[in-house]
Amino acid sequence: MDWHVLRSWPKALGAALGLLLLLSLLSFHLQDPTFTNLRRPSGGIGNWVSLPGALLGGSLLECLGSAALAAPLLLWNWVLVERQRPPLHRYLGWSACLLVALAGLHGLAVPLGDPGLLAPGLVGWSLQRWAAQT
Repeated sequence: MDWHVLRSWPKALGAALGLLLLLSLLSFHLQDPTFTNLRRPSGGIGNWVSLPGALLGGSLLECLGSAALAAPLLLWNWVLVERQRPPLHRYLGWSACLLVALAGLHGLAVPLGDPGLLAPGLVGWSLQRWAAQT
């Protein structure tokens, strides 16, 4: 049995999961269900990855805004880059902090109430409101 093939399965699985996450983010539709809005659209789910993609991609975009597009890159960095890796729990913690910081900075850079793809998400919106009050 070729051990090299067996060792490459986690990389292939991680790359595939990153691609599915990217596709679910890019094919987001406002009518699709998310974890905060579980209603099913009458015309069917428009996300390319179906219901799991709509739930994951829509929820990430609602929380982080377009900063969520960095999540597949962080996943691919963990899986595909050959180097000495930190423990997974530490990498996930730092990645989550980076995503929240990106969402917050994006919220400060976008004008208040700007809709569309540049919408900052819940984290950026909260920081926008806090900055507007101070």
